[in-house]
Amino acid sequence: MSRYFLSYVPSLIVGIGNWKSGKSHVRFYGTEVIDRVIADDIMQSGRTSVNYSVPSTEEFLVCDFPMSAECLQMKMVLTIKGVKFATKSCDFLDTIGKPNGSGGLYWMQHGDRHVTGHKTILDYINNTTPGKSLYPSDPKLKADCQCWQAWEQTMNWMELGTVVEKCMISQKLHERFTAENIDDLLSLKIDPKYSAKFNAIITLYMSRVNRDSPLLEVLADYKHLIPSPEDRQQSLEGHQELLKTRLVYLETALQGKKYLVGDDLTLADLAVFSRLLLFPVVGLHISADLYPNVATWMNTIRQHDGCMEQTTVFEKSLQTYQISQ
Repeated sequence: MSRYFLSYVPSLIVGIGNWKSGKSHVRFYGTEVIDRVIADDIMQSGRTSVNYSVPSTEEFLVCDFPMSAECLQMKMVLTIKGVKFATKSCDFLDTIGKPNGSGGLYWMQHGDRHVTGHKTILDYINNTTPGKSLYPSDPKLKADCQCWQAWEQTMNWMELGTVVEKCMISQKLHERFTAENIDDLLSLKIDPKYSAKFNAIITLYMSRVNRDSPLLEVLADYKHLIPSPEDRQQSLEGHQELLKTRLVYLETALQGKKYLVGDDLTLADLAVFSRLLLFPVVGLHISADLYPNVATWMNTIRQHDGCMEQTTVFEKSLQTYQISQ
């Protein structure tokens, strides 16, 4: 009864309001919202759940968001462990406004088990597949690995994620929504899937619109979101300085070391390495002259049998979005 009430009664109320005011208003369809909430509740609960949009399989199936460091980490771990897997392409729109872990955004399916959360997925793969663990057996060294994973996530949340959105994701938005289909962008405002993050999406889109752009004939209501060229540059340079501080710290930590923790490749290396691959997108190119330890360490991981193929594909996908120094 409550589902029926929430789904249909508001439509009657909106209709009456339209008739009395002479204006036309739109609303979300309650059933779609309720179904989405129920699905999210199932995904986020502690129970095992199945993603019915993909077939059940004993093979690992992982989400694949374009140019996502989290997805790269999952694919590298599966490759290193020698596990057969498939990927399902996902929409980059879903990553906007979710720079840090993102709960159920990242998912993996293995048989009838649906696992969500990027770090949970890494742990699941590491613990349930054959081969050497990518965590050290020593509890103290394992804790060191997890500290580096937390360091990488904090860097992404505090400094990198926002500027990657402004530099790369905004460009991808303009590639998708051009003058010919700009109404598709505006329709996201009443799309139950994207309405909650529409402000983040339109802000990113407007960050690349010039004040004399013909797009403003349609986007006039959002003109106030256009930053000045000076503000854009100041924001970019500010984030770059913060990320350089991260590189200085990492350079010191790698002094005399082949890997971040212990004598073998670990999840710590994969986490930090995959995130640093995004630095050229924000105009930071890791020079062997300035950061010799970091550059050597990154080349070591690039040449690792389990990382080479996935890294090559990932870096190639980023080339279009790199900012020259």
